[in-house]
Amino acid sequence: MIKNFRKYIVCFFVLIATPLYPYAQDRYERWLTKTTDNLDEKGKVVHTALGDIQIVVNGEGPVVIALHGGFGGWDQGELVASNIANQGFKVIIPSRPGYLSTPIYTNPILLEETTAAQQADLIAALLDTLHIPKAIVLGFSAGAPVAYEFGLRHPDRTNAVVLECIGASPNEDGFFYAILGAVLVSETASIDFTTYLLHISLTKDYYSVANEFLPADTTLTGLALQERNNYVLNHISQYNFLRNMLIATIPLSPRLYGTLNDFLGVEYWTDTFTPPTPMQYSLPTLIIQAINDSNGFYPTAQEINDSLPTSQLISVPESGHFIWLGPDTNKWEKQLFAFLKLHSK
Repeated sequence: MIKNFRKYIVCFFVLIATPLYPYAQDRYERWLTKTTDNLDEKGKVVHTALGDIQIVVNGEGPVVIALHGGFGGWDQGELVASNIANQGFKVIIPSRPGYLSTPIYTNPILLEETTAAQQADLIAALLDTLHIPKAIVLGFSAGAPVAYEFGLRHPDRTNAVVLECIGASPNEDGFFYAILGAVLVSETASIDFTTYLLHISLTKDYYSVANEFLPADTTLTGLALQERNNYVLNHISQYNFLRNMLIATIPLSPRLYGTLNDFLGVEYWTDTFTPPTPMQYSLPTLIIQAINDSNGFYPTAQEINDSLPTSQLISVPESGHFIWLGPDTNKWEKQLFAFLKLHSK
């Protein structure tokens, strides 16, 4: 019962949104229009042989494709790769199918998913359109299966693969999964109004929101959890990173079909992963996984690392699904940058 308390709070938060809607309609609609317009304006839609895809490009140099996770879009991907462009790379950040201005051509509500393999082929078509012969592909969370499939299906287009925060099926008691479950039983009009209330909370009392979220992305408990919370809340760069990651989930309706596709339609690593032979897969691969990731599963990351003949695993302690939040961030990022530079030739 206690472990589900957060879920009940989120559901209550969603259910009160509909009756509150008329009282804040003007401010809400202005916020929704401005936020959606900004997301559309910065993201460029590229026409490929396999359909349209929205991208943002940062930096110059060897190409890295950065694939966001669930509840995301190019704005989440930009945060995932926020320090990579500064290391001398050209980072191409797509919105995956069903997110923001990238259409999805199937029906995730009926579990007719756009698979990781199909998404990988779309990325290859994007590289064709942009006349880019090869790239490093990086996938975070639900974007990681797409990155792996890209390397498996298009090895001649791949310099290396980076998989961040992979795992088994998600933690159903997690913060975002509670939001998803709640919005699925709410009226369509209240979905974005609910996230507008989250926007207000982030503006008015972000400290409390951060305190609520931080325990939800990790299996750390007791003193270890408190120490991680204190570290994040007292380091301005990590404190701001968390806020920006939460902002990059709202409004939800432009991200809803992609999120449904990721979490209702697409199977997880433990259901689909077949160890490849060295003839099938010989790409340099880096897996970065928090030991206490509550929305992934560390033993799965170990199993996949052991199954890939050219893989190495970075185990991140004292963190969670958002591996950028914790005391070891600078250490593992240096290892990531060294890997990217080694394999960008």
